[in-house]
Amino acid sequence: MTFGQAISHNIRSMFRFSGRDPRSAFWWYVLFYFLGSIAANTVDGMLLVFRAEALLDMLETPEAMFDVIFGDPWFYVSFFPVSLIWMLVNLVPLFSCGIRRRHDCDKSGVMFAVIYLAGLVASVLGIAMMFQFMGIFQDFVLTSAELGGPGLSPFDDDETFAEVIRYTGILSVLSLLQFVAGIVVLIMMCTKGTDGPNRYGEDPLMASATDISNQSI
Repeated sequence: MTFGQAISHNIRSMFRFSGRDPRSAFWWYVLFYFLGSIAANTVDGMLLVFRAEALLDMLETPEAMFDVIFGDPWFYVSFFPVSLIWMLVNLVPLFSCGIRRRHDCDKSGVMFAVIYLAGLVASVLGIAMMFQFMGIFQDFVLTSAELGGPGLSPFDDDETFAEVIRYTGILSVLSLLQFVAGIVVLIMMCTKGTDGPNRYGEDPLMASATDISNQSI
């Protein structure tokens, strides 16, 4: 399967969770997603230049900086919309292709689905926890800014220190979960499919380009 065929196939088959896909269908699409992410980040960067003055006004004081960066998640949506949209629209094609890739190995797609979704949930929780974690240091930074020097450290209070340790532990576990999920998915997607037909369909490597295209309809 070529680069162009993989893109067309995965877009047209994004809601099809049956059949088989070869490794090329997944990895060509991953390359397409990676290149698209670079383009999306570039567009967001160009848009950010035009909104630089508004951004500086929003971050004029330390209080405003913390309120916006750590208290308003929509800040990131408004300043990086293209990248976010690009990521979201590609979640389903990559997910469905991963299911078909497991079928190509004559395996159920359930395990891939669990690991894929667990990785996504861990990422979302990690971002939410990071916001709360950084909020712990808000009073310290604001006090330092007012005094013109070091203020109260969050580690001076036993209760706050315990909270920092708790958040650090949770973030470490979530990061480990994402790492393990990524390694397992990498191994799954690199595994060669079974030769010849299996219980999920014909061998996609033996199918012609026309057959692959017809499977997407």
